[in-house]
Amino acid sequence: MTKCNRALLTLATATLTLGLAACEASLRERALETLRTAVTYHRDSVSVNGGYLWRYTADLTDQWGEGHATRSQVWVQPPGTPRVGLRYVKLWQATGDSLFLNAARDAASALIYGQLECGGWTYRIEFNESAPEDWLYRNATASHRPPGRRRNVGTFDDNTTQEATRLLMAVDAETGYTDRAIHEAAIVALDYMLEAQFANGAWPQRYPLPEEYGRFYTFNDNSINDCIDVMLTAYETYADRRWLTSALAGGDFIIASQYAAPQSGWAQQYDEDLEPAWARSFEPPAICSAVTLRNVDTLLNLYLRTGEDRFLAPIPAALEWLESSVIDIPAGYFAYRSSATPYGRGWARLYEVGTNRPIFGDRDSKLHYTFDEISEERKRGYSWYRPCSAGRAEKYQQIVGMGREEYLAARDASLTPSTRRARISELRPRVRAVVESLDSHGRWVDNGMIEMRTYVRNLAMLSEYLELVDKPI
Repeated sequence: MTKCNRALLTLATATLTLGLAACEASLRERALETLRTAVTYHRDSVSVNGGYLWRYTADLTDQWGEGHATRSQVWVQPPGTPRVGLRYVKLWQATGDSLFLNAARDAASALIYGQLECGGWTYRIEFNESAPEDWLYRNATASHRPPGRRRNVGTFDDNTTQEATRLLMAVDAETGYTDRAIHEAAIVALDYMLEAQFANGAWPQRYPLPEEYGRFYTFNDNSINDCIDVMLTAYETYADRRWLTSALAGGDFIIASQYAAPQSGWAQQYDEDLEPAWARSFEPPAICSAVTLRNVDTLLNLYLRTGEDRFLAPIPAALEWLESSVIDIPAGYFAYRSSATPYGRGWARLYEVGTNRPIFGDRDSKLHYTFDEISEERKRGYSWYRPCSAGRAEKYQQIVGMGREEYLAARDASLTPSTRRARISELRPRVRAVVESLDSHGRWVDNGMIEMRTYVRNLAMLSEYLELVDKPI
């Protein structure tokens, strides 16, 4: 190639690079403006006192959390207020734009209002003092605390109290621990979680302890797992060893409650004798594949974050039980799961203690041995099967093979220029689609609905894109 040709090629390459950079800069600005527009609309028009429900009609004339809700209510249970607030924190970290931090503080303020006297949260918060609610809110004014408001039981079900506590800790840290109300509410919540923890390290589903199954040691819906994660985060946030001690005790309960071989998994809930127990009428005592998978995740997380070798010990037997329990999923199951993609092999949710036969529950509080036996309502109302996944076994082998320090170093290493470019390239068309689908109000509307799951997912995608393109390659 002649010098002239090389010069022309260099010029062409430089021109192309500049053109691509200009296109990227343009999309970056559009993404950032989309975020500002969307957050401003949701903060000003959708939220109530900084809090959010799960879904709204596009004209905001009706709304829902897990069930129908009023306009004066917000939801704590994800994907409600704390989930949205945590995404705002991530946007603040990615952009440094105070709009997002202020929106996160608004969400934290909503949670502070709805924190119960006990220190935890229930599923929703009611801001209308005339509403027939009877929850005892810790920070309500005297007019909001009439004698009838006496319910004071927080819940760890569905990541409710845990996610609220995460948001308060995150906003506390991002504001330099200077907001007294936020800091106090976070510490009160952590103290509540510590008080609720049993001496053996477990947590119940609800606290103060109710009379029914809510007092059992509860893994179902990630209750204990989320509590352990919050305590680890609290230790990393505040450097108070009480929270680390609590997390380690939670991990020790996982070890202690593992069922004996060959069924080396875990149940959804345990009674005071550490035996698998009935919860709701359709939740019989059983070894649960979903709980076992999540407990493996939590044990790996505990090991990586604390370096305590004992948390690896239960994992091989659990993985062996999971591998031995794979079954063929009946094709008829997928007719009842409108969002599920059919899969041939997987796990039943529940396996009978002793026989390892798949079992099913119904409103009749009886065991059923085939999916076809249970009612139409329960066929649709519960996840009875799940697809196989090899990720846990592969991750365990990788951690053991590499060693903790090497694994963490590899995991936490910055993306290489080539992998960053590849991820940006992958995100680019999706970012354009998200940017272009925002309407003139600042909404993403799905079938006439504003869905907070969609909102949070789109914010996450745009945030990741901005973080990637703002780093030099």
